[in-house]
Amino acid sequence: MSSPEGVESGDRRAFLSRARANAQRDHLENTAHPLPSGSLADGLVPIGYRVLEAADLVGSFVRNATTALLEVHRIPSPLPSDEFLRALIETEGVRSVVTSTDPLAISVGDRLRELGCDVSRHTPQGAASADLGVTSPRWGIAATGSLVQDSSTEGGRAASLLPRKHLAILPTNRIVGTTADVLTTFKDRADGMPANVVLITGPSRTGDIEMILTIGVHGPVKVVVAVVD
Repeated sequence: MSSPEGVESGDRRAFLSRARANAQRDHLENTAHPLPSGSLADGLVPIGYRVLEAADLVGSFVRNATTALLEVHRIPSPLPSDEFLRALIETEGVRSVVTSTDPLAISVGDRLRELGCDVSRHTPQGAASADLGVTSPRWGIAATGSLVQDSSTEGGRAASLLPRKHLAILPTNRIVGTTADVLTTFKDRADGMPANVVLITGPSRTGDIEMILTIGVHGPVKVVVAVVD
């Protein structure tokens, strides 16, 4: 039975109530992508961008990635320590591991093998059954806290998308300001765009018409980022 005209009921009322509340919130300024002038006065719904500090790309990435529900660790060395990896193995119940073909991911995979894990290079079949996928993203985007997986340097996308957990080793010199900075690097490459590029902003999540958020339907339920110097 439909409601009388102008009368809200059920889930529709709850949905509109949340939408109105969100529209009244203060919205963060993003200096890389400012809102159009006059948009709020014109009655348009404002977009809450995250803050980008151009002088602190690493700090901006850490804050924005954490907001996007990635678990981020700053590590003052080129690779995570054995102590860090042991804690990851214990906390996440890691036994089987697949790695991408990036040299940093392979090095971490070698360390995990020494710590007792079953480690192999990724294949779709192996990655689908692995506890952990280890990659080293081509870029990190500070403005959104996103990881950029480049199939030409990672040897495919299975290691970042199929295992239930994902460990990304991200050197600070691979962190750029915005998505436009990433696209510029592809434009200048002699071999052009890679076959596949994946942007990861937090763990896999999806929602349905009932507005129930579900984590891990299309990919890892948890993404751990080791930001290394």
